[in-house]
This record gives sequence, C-alpha cells and structure tokens, in this order.
Amino acid sequence: MDLKELESFIAIVENGSVSRAAAALGLSQPAVSKHLAHLEEAMAVDLLLRGRTRSVPTAEGLILLEAGKAVLAELRRATEEIHRSGGVLSGRVTVAAGSIPGEYVLPPLIRRFHERYPSVSVSLEALDSRAASEALVSRRVDLACLGEDRLPAGYVLRPFVADELVLARPAGAPPLPGGAVTLEEVCNLPLLGRIDGSASQSLWESALKKQGLTAREPTLRFKGTGALLRALKGAQAYAVVSRWAVAAEGVDFVPLDPPLTRTFYVAHGHILTRAAQALADFLVEAEEGFHDVDKTVHVSD
Repeated sequence: MDLKELESFIAIVENGSVSRAAAALGLSQPAVSKHLAHLEEAMAVDLLLRGRTRSVPTAEGLILLEAGKAVLAELRRATEEIHRSGGVLSGRVTVAAGSIPGEYVLPPLIRRFHERYPSVSVSLEALDSRAASEALVSRRVDLACLGEDRLPAGYVLRPFVADELVLARPAGAPPLPGGAVTLEEVCNLPLLGRIDGSASQSLWESALKKQGLTAREPTLRFKGTGALLRALKGAQAYAVVSRWAVAAEGVDFVPLDPPLTRTFYVAHGHILTRAAQALADFLVEAEEGFHDVDKTVHVSD
C-alpha cells in the first residue's frame, strides 16, 4: 500500500465514485481505479460496495477509511512541523508545455504540487511543442513538457505520462462501422487540423507517411486543441487529436487502428534549482495516462 492509493480510496468514498474522485484529485480515472484495485488485492477484501449512482465502503472499507484519514492527518502534521523547522522549500519555477500537457495534463498536477509546497510559485505557459522546446533551450523557462524530442544534445528527458491519438467526431455524426477506424479510412474523411508546431500533428503526419497515405488537406487549422474541438462541435468534420483533450472537452471519439500512442516528457538541463527539481520529480512520479509508461530517463542526442 502507498499513500497515493490511500488518498484515492478516501477520495472515492468522500466523492461517491471513481470519476468524481479522479476529478477532485486531478488524476485520470484509470489511475484511480488502479489504486483501488491494488488496495483491494493487498487487503484481499472488497473495500467498496458499487452502486449505480454511488459507491459506499464495506465494513472493512470503513476500518481502512478511518485509519487512512488518521495516517494522512499525521503526515500533514509532520510536514507542517518540518516546514516550521526552517526546511521550507521555496522559490519560483517556470514551465513551458505543448498544447496538450499545458492545457489538460499539467494544471491539476501543478495545483497539487502547490498544495504540497505552498512557498513555491509556478508559472505555466501553454504553447506548442516546438515553441516549448525553444523556450527551454533559450533558458526562458526551467522545465518543458513535450510530446516529442525536439531538443539539441545534452538535455535530460524524463518520461511523464502517456497519451494516444483518437478520431474526434462531431455530435450527431453517424456511427462509423467497427470499434475502431483505420488510418486509411480517416484519410477519406473531412478533417480539421492543427497549425505546424504541434506534436500531435507531427505524430499523425508521420504515421500516414509510414503507411504511404495522404489525408485530405484540412480547410481549417487551429493553433490550440481547445479551439479546434470547439469548432468541431458545430462542424461536419472530424479531427485527429489527443485522448486527453476529448476526455476533458466531452467530445465523442473513435480509437484508431493501429493505435497511435506517445509519451510526454519532462525536459530540463542538468542543473536545476531545488524548487525546479522538486517539481520535475513530482511530475514524473504521476500515474496519469491511458497506458503504462516506461520511465527510463535518457538524454537528448
């Protein structure tokens, strides 16, 4: 058992469901479900009674709930005592991120980081992956969160969270046959697109090139994913976008076949302030995403 699993269990009980707990914690639903499964496996008992509208703790779950709250309260007390002793982490951290991590992944995580380290201020700038890489290389920011490696040699790249591209479909569009859509089938659909600089757009175009395919040229292109998806809601068109984005915006989607998956990275130089190092470590320990991530650290070349 670890503290994240305990926090997830308590949040499910307090919020009544995995989905509401995930929203409260700033985690994905699969991550919270995994935490609960690990706890029930470790305890060898069911901790929750799942209802249609609300989950409630079993007798064993109530025991863990009370003990877990006490453990977390004691940990908070100890943390506050350490802070009062003069070991408070403070400072300012600047972060540049690609559109998807900047708009959908990082905000709740940075909020949780600030709750843990209230004396650290964090500034987040959501750009595209190309601009975020340039901001890091020019030393305008301490950290960058990227959907691909666009960096010169020597930067540390730490796997962060996983993502996959899916086909977003407008509300009311007729269902597509099958449980997934092939890249060739997508090429025959009217598409909205992103402006150059997007790692999502780069991944999509690279996948088409590998299969010798050419999609219709988008008649409308947008700088940000949020703007693209808002335009999609009233259009007779589709878009290949991040699953993080469609989940956050409540847009219908269809998986791609084969799946197009990727890893987001926390990137930085070899020398960081204590505050920047703490934020980088906090982010790479996150368990967000729709797939498991190989957390092997490497250096750009």
